[in-house]
Amino acid sequence: MSLDSSGTEGPARWGEAVRTERQRQRRYQRRDRLQNAIERGNELLAEGDYDTLAGLLADVVLPLLDELDERQPWSEYHREFTQDDSEWYWASLKRFLDEPQRFQEAVARDDAGGVGGLTARSRGEQLSSDRARRVIRETLESLESVTAYHDVTTGEVVRRADTTGFSQKIGEHHQRWDMDFGNEIEGITRRLGALKHIYTGGTGGGKSVGASAQMEDYYRASIGDGRDFKCIDLAGLSSENIAAYDIPQQDSGLRRAREEHGLAGGWDEIDDYEPRVEYFVPLSPDLEDFNLPYDTESGEFIPGPFTIPASDLSEGLLVAVISARVSSSEERTIRKAYREVDNRVDDWSLGDLKRAIKGRQELSDKDREAAVSIVSTLQHEGFIRTAADEHTVDWDGLFRSTDTISVFNHVAVEEAMSKLLIVASLLEQIYKRRIRTAGQGYPDLVTWLRELWELAPHREHRRKSEDIEQNLQEHIISVLTKMQRKPRDISQHLIADTQDYKDIEKAVRTRFNRYCLFGGTDEEIKEVFSASGQNGWKGFKGTLSGEPGYCGIIGGCEPAISSPRKYGASPVHLTPPSWHHYDKNQPASGWIRRVEYREHEELRALNGAWDIEPPDESVSAPSTNSDEGSADDEGTDSEGKAEAIPEPSPEDLMSPIEKAKLQARQLRSLTTLSYEKIADRIPNNPDTGDPYDRSTVRDWAKDVDKGEGELQLDL
Repeated sequence: MSLDSSGTEGPARWGEAVRTERQRQRRYQRRDRLQNAIERGNELLAEGDYDTLAGLLADVVLPLLDELDERQPWSEYHREFTQDDSEWYWASLKRFLDEPQRFQEAVARDDAGGVGGLTARSRGEQLSSDRARRVIRETLESLESVTAYHDVTTGEVVRRADTTGFSQKIGEHHQRWDMDFGNEIEGITRRLGALKHIYTGGTGGGKSVGASAQMEDYYRASIGDGRDFKCIDLAGLSSENIAAYDIPQQDSGLRRAREEHGLAGGWDEIDDYEPRVEYFVPLSPDLEDFNLPYDTESGEFIPGPFTIPASDLSEGLLVAVISARVSSSEERTIRKAYREVDNRVDDWSLGDLKRAIKGRQELSDKDREAAVSIVSTLQHEGFIRTAADEHTVDWDGLFRSTDTISVFNHVAVEEAMSKLLIVASLLEQIYKRRIRTAGQGYPDLVTWLRELWELAPHREHRRKSEDIEQNLQEHIISVLTKMQRKPRDISQHLIADTQDYKDIEKAVRTRFNRYCLFGGTDEEIKEVFSASGQNGWKGFKGTLSGEPGYCGIIGGCEPAISSPRKYGASPVHLTPPSWHHYDKNQPASGWIRRVEYREHEELRALNGAWDIEPPDESVSAPSTNSDEGSADDEGTDSEGKAEAIPEPSPEDLMSPIEKAKLQARQLRSLTTLSYEKIADRIPNNPDTGDPYDRSTVRDWAKDVDKGEGELQLDL
């Protein structure tokens, strides 16, 4: 800085600023050159090229070291390094400093392919090449201690850094020599609020084991005085691939991996820790020929039954099932039947809905029979009953029981449609109840979705499914996108796993914020990096080893948050969970494998222990035979008891055009339907009686297409 007339510091002159900046650049350049020279020296040492190494030390490293501004006398380094564990060979360094050329000559002919044991004479002393090599090597190591002292190079390379989660170690990051993560990295960031994790990779890579370990990380955080998380496992659709949370890790390889990470092989070796779990299976006639684990000590089955109230199924969900068998105009009539029942009776049954459909005179006999037939099919599945049923899920109690993991396993149900309907209804209830009670004190929720591609497949895969299954998958996609858009509002963390990342609907797969990749194509990796706002996918790909249990974490971890130059951490050898995890590729998986490890459990048939037959719904509220209804039917429940007329909803107060616009915007936001199909699904134009044209629907939803605009009501 220059001084003004008063003697105080004033603004720097332009030339002064240029000189200062140039000096700073030269300092950094010298340090970079010195670091590169030490790196090159170690490469030459590894190659056995002592001749070139000696020249590099004499001609490059030592002159650059002398140019360091913070350079100290050799005696100071000697005093400093003899007090710690630094690599410091003062005798060899002094000898090399005195005659570097002599040592280079002693190894030159050997490095050129000459006879070993070559000697060089100087001052009458014979110097063997072996001795010269030792001096050169120890000189390099001593000079590296000096550069590390000045932070030009890293003093100690940590080969493995513990990767930590919310409550425990979740893996080990294997580092290259040039990485600087330190002894520990946070494999999960706490700065993003609710996290959405996805584990993806081929069969046998370890993705489901990794997801199970992440579930345990959340669960362990809820034990004691920590942050509470409620863990729910919705299990898979196509297998009994379940995590046996209440069984210690049984796989010898996974126990060994935990022990190599410095942890107990299973939770049976951990003091004061025994996971609690409750299993639920849908109450269905399909259970009649299905064996379940039975506790011979308590005299009860391990899982308990659950049912779904028909009145909890949204209009959109039920119509998704029924509409696959009727036209768009009949679908609108069925929606009216649904609203007729839902507005008149708080706790209604599928029998009520059937009677309401039968009462719609505008439906043809064929369409009426098709819709009623589908509802009858749902009735026969048995698990859709009324809210008064004793096995209805207690959502309030479930959300608060953070000491217990809740598992909904529906492998016993045979029909794919029914399995999808169960998952769709559970997800729908989770979202609706959480959004309704936001800020009312529920603990954070963690939901695990296994084999996500089966629930939310890409449209090319959906087209291969039956119409009803496709509609249900689209409904699940709409619920999931709402969950992913508002994770903080509903305080929900998502865990998902799948084999092929691109098999999942794009609207879902790109809304995760923590990706654990066990492999993938270039296109998949590039898309993940784009979705997570990270760079360097090519460098990341080179870190993937393909070994089971090793993955790369992209986003959602502290390295990716703290530095714009880091995408995350890779490779990370994930720590398996302390509880057992069944591999669906093993024979006799799931419940069958479970009883092998439980002394007081065996597989048994129900034999009448549960009432699996659907209830008789012949006595129920009569339906009106027209839209207007009759004075006698208005406001009566299933027992003829008068009910209060419900308050009109905001949607009831809308004009027909406003309703159509709202529904069009919702469909465009939450589904992949085209403008033409949306026009078919919304009410017709009241002025013409015909569906709205494509341009009108597009104008209504164009801000939604751009990710703008808010939707006020759910369908």
